[in-house]
Amino acid sequence: MAAISERLKLSQSGWNGDDMPDVYSERAKMLLLPHLALRSVDTLFTLLLIAYLEFACDRDSGLWSWSGLAIRMSYDLGLHKCSDGIGDEEQIAQRAKGVLAVVCLDRFTSCGTGRGATIPMEHMEHEIRSHICAV
Repeated sequence: MAAISERLKLSQSGWNGDDMPDVYSERAKMLLLPHLALRSVDTLFTLLLIAYLEFACDRDSGLWSWSGLAIRMSYDLGLHKCSDGIGDEEQIAQRAKGVLAVVCLDRFTSCGTGRGATIPMEHMEHEIRSHICAV
């Protein structure tokens, strides 16, 4: 978040000092690496933020790599499967938001890079599929 925030702040102020967005993004990536072995929705959202930061920096290969990690993490978490009754309402809502964010990023990346979408709609097993099909 700090890297995205600094990127916006610097572009508005015209400040030409050290490139703080890059410092923050590299630090975030280093802090994330140990957590890649720990599947969690929080780690998934971190991967998504870094993917969007790569997009904002016009680094298509970074976008493709980090969004790919997010896609694989969402499959590892089983977010594409129906999870009715697993966890409390907040956890269920976070899982639904996570899978929707991943599928949307997959579709945006596909459109922007000209590559095919990674997540087939047939993999979506729950009611969120009807919302995603419109994207």
